[in-house]
Amino acid sequence: FHPTNSALAIAGGRESGTAHFSTDGGKTWRNATHGVADWGNARVEITYARANPSIVYASVDVNRGSIWRSTDGGVNFSPLVNVSRFRSGPNTVLTTNIALALDAADNPHLAWVGVTSAQTRTQDIYYSRSADGGRAFGPVIQVSLGNNSGVNPREPALAVDSRGAVFVAWTNPDR
Repeated sequence: FHPTNSALAIAGGRESGTAHFSTDGGKTWRNATHGVADWGNARVEITYARANPSIVYASVDVNRGSIWRSTDGGVNFSPLVNVSRFRSGPNTVLTTNIALALDAADNPHLAWVGVTSAQTRTQDIYYSRSADGGRAFGPVIQVSLGNNSGVNPREPALAVDSRGAVFVAWTNPDR
């Protein structure tokens, strides 16, 4: 829900490829527009900027992972950055399952799965953050050990506390 107006709400879908908004406290929902014919069955995470809730960020598992931004409260979205351009690893073939969180200054932080081998499906969890509202992102940090330790990480979750501490968690279906 909107941080100061409980009549406004936004929602993303785990496998629906859609972002939705409500202007009546969640009684009815409408699809947001994003200028792309289809986000497919993509995971969509969505969050309001606290300082300026007209700004809404969405992470979308489309085009190998992308971040979108709305300046009208989540009604319309425009692409901000394609996460696959980040150097997750020397041979990254796929970027997926992007988790999104904002810090106290409303800068986006991202965690994602980077698949580094199409044959073995070796994958790791990576992290990067922006200090300028998502226009640029800092270095990519690998936060998991991947298949080298018998771990096949998936579905990252991300949180940033009020002091800026970052917490990344993920599932490991192989254990």
